[in-house]
Parts: sequence; C-alpha cells; structure tokens
Amino acid sequence: MGSELPDGEPSREGGLGGGLVYTAEELRHVFQDLEEVGLRRMREEPEDSAVFGQPFLWTALFRRPPASAAPGRAAAR
Repeated sequence: MGSELPDGEPSREGGLGGGLVYTAEELRHVFQDLEEVGLRRMREEPEDSAVFGQPFLWTALFRRPPASAAPGRAAAR
C-alpha cells in the first residue's frame, strides 16, 4: 500500500517518483474510520479540459460519521 520507500526517502529525493498507488480496498482501509460516500474510477478528460481525469486513477469521497455513530463513542443524549 502506498510507497515502498523508507519514510525519509521521498524528502531526500524530492518526490515519490511517479506517485502512490492504492487499490479500492486499500483506500477503504486508510479511511476506515470515515463513512464512504463514493469510490469510483475517474472519467477520462481531454488534454484541453479545465479538469483532470485519468481512468486508471481512483476518486473517492469519505465523510466523518455523525458523532453518535462514530466507532468508540457513546451515543449523544
């Protein structure tokens, strides 16, 4: 999951050498304390588009659950 580089290496090298790679399952694990709203592949966008999109990348939206539903918290009264 993420980068195989040691923690300090990206700082010494000045980058990640192309980015990080996560599967949908790994993203769900990283954000496991949040509620998944949506997770999908990006739509491809043309080069002259005002927005970025490549279908090999994921786009995801997660949100904090209400305080009463958060794991490890007592329900609000």
